[in-house]
Amino acid sequence: GGGTGGVVVTPPVETAISGKSVKGVMTNAVVKVFKYVDNAAVELTAAELKDSNIVTDAQGNYTFTVLDYNGPIKVEVSVSSDANSPTTMLCDAPSGCGGVAFGQEVNLTANASDFMLTSISSVESGTPAKVNVSPLTHIATALVESSTEITAESVQQHVSKVANTFGIQGSIVELEPTSVNSASDVANEE
Repeated sequence: GGGTGGVVVTPPVETAISGKSVKGVMTNAVVKVFKYVDNAAVELTAAELKDSNIVTDAQGNYTFTVLDYNGPIKVEVSVSSDANSPTTMLCDAPSGCGGVAFGQEVNLTANASDFMLTSISSVESGTPAKVNVSPLTHIATALVESSTEITAESVQQHVSKVANTFGIQGSIVELEPTSVNSASDVANEE
């Protein structure tokens, strides 16, 4: 007879994370996900992450699913090294971006291959989270990583500190950054 044995496999708890990468909108950017072990960022393994090869779409959005994870998480958005599939960014400076006009695409793979933005948040297993990436979240990540202990509390403190410094109401990690379709939006934000 074919007995099934007594092994019960518990499916992992899935936590869906979604976000947007905005400096200008970054398209086809490489998304990496890290946890912290002894206060050092360690990239999640295939067993901890349901998705591989995560990239941002044409609107700068990304989605991934972490498995059985609870705690601080870092999202890093970097530039593709594949010239045939480059990472691009919409120029968000009204004065232009080094020869590229406002609102036009900059090929980061060709022009800024080491450009990177990060964000940090704290994940509760099973609770979907929004983790956006912007220059402000990049500052918050650096502050958290320089703190003595990386915990959900230290993440929250530093994210709040950056929001307060820049006079932003709400979480800089969850808020959708202003899109840069018009120079007046950008001017009003400053």
